[in-house]
Amino acid sequence: TVFIREWFQQRYAELPDKLWFFQSIDTAFKTGVGNDFSVVATWGTNGRDFYLVHVWKGRVEYIDLKRKIVDAAERFRPRAVLIEDAAAGQSIIQELRRATGLPIIPIQSSVSKERRAGADAVTTVFEAGRVYLPESAPWLDEWIEEHIAFPAGAHDDQVDTTSMALAWASIRAAQPRQMVTLQTGTAAPLDANKPPYIQKLRRRLRERDHPSVSARVR
Repeated sequence: TVFIREWFQQRYAELPDKLWFFQSIDTAFKTGVGNDFSVVATWGTNGRDFYLVHVWKGRVEYIDLKRKIVDAAERFRPRAVLIEDAAAGQSIIQELRRATGLPIIPIQSSVSKERRAGADAVTTVFEAGRVYLPESAPWLDEWIEEHIAFPAGAHDDQVDTTSMALAWASIRAAQPRQMVTLQTGTAAPLDANKPPYIQKLRRRLRERDHPSVSARVR
């Protein structure tokens, strides 16, 4: 057993303020009964705790999965959309990047395919009481039971999205300089690896727009 039932007791009645949202997606394009499910999981975080907001799970064709991803993004306005960069995910990553402005982040399949290791890596977040679930949702019981059954359960698609989401977000939560609080009270991840010429250009623009501030800094 990787996940313990007691770890799923943290609940929320309403989402707190100042969360930013991100989505984790496991893709499968075949609709047969024996095939894997596609999952779109939406999470919110304040930089410390993680809130499971919504989960969609189903067996659909490629075009319908693309529509589900776009609909979920329009509903929750995520700051990041994580998709496993594997055979099933690669084509939809390319298509969404080409046809939409969604903040797509490919997750390397060489990491995400280590399913047991990936799940083990995020159990500490659950054990520390930092994962909150809604008090009720039509998809919640199935989501919990799949995690508790892992790795012996019939399916692990939802577990994959949890591992991908919490591993990615935990790294960014540990790097507060990559977060910025917006005027709306939400937060968004920043790219900390901008090339030096971009940083220099930004400094020049700030000096141009705020010459008095620049003069005092000098």
